[in-house]
Amino acid sequence: VSDKGLVTAQAAGTTTITAMVSNGQALRCSVTVTSDIGKVTLNKSDLLLRTVGTQERLTATVAVEGGGSVPITWVSSNPGVVTVDADGVVTAIADGEAKVTALSPAGRFDVCSVVVGMAAEKYESEADLADELKLPDPYVAVRLNKLA
Repeated sequence: VSDKGLVTAQAAGTTTITAMVSNGQALRCSVTVTSDIGKVTLNKSDLLLRTVGTQERLTATVAVEGGGSVPITWVSSNPGVVTVDADGVVTAIADGEAKVTALSPAGRFDVCSVVVGMAAEKYESEADLADELKLPDPYVAVRLNKLA
């Protein structure tokens, strides 16, 4: 921590920063620094599949110290709308909306919102649905817990 209060991360972990004020009182703040090692990132966060039967491959990148690869488990929140195979190929099954999750063995994940067919007609591009289809984190957590 600098004399101006600037906190600079040195390594992953949790620490408490204490600031003493002139009247002798202490103010404390807990800071947690996480590592990007193991972070899962998909090539797309939103996907429009305008026609049933259309396929598109999602790619998951996992930050691995020293390189290498990590196996990914792919899950569709709504297999009646889209399926996803072991290689990340998403197939449109019926009109509707779903989430495709890429899950690492360490439990880290990323999610792509998918809209199929008639449901996709209201969007001109994938960017148009970026904010509209985000489900709250508890939904994703509950869905992933069903995998265990």
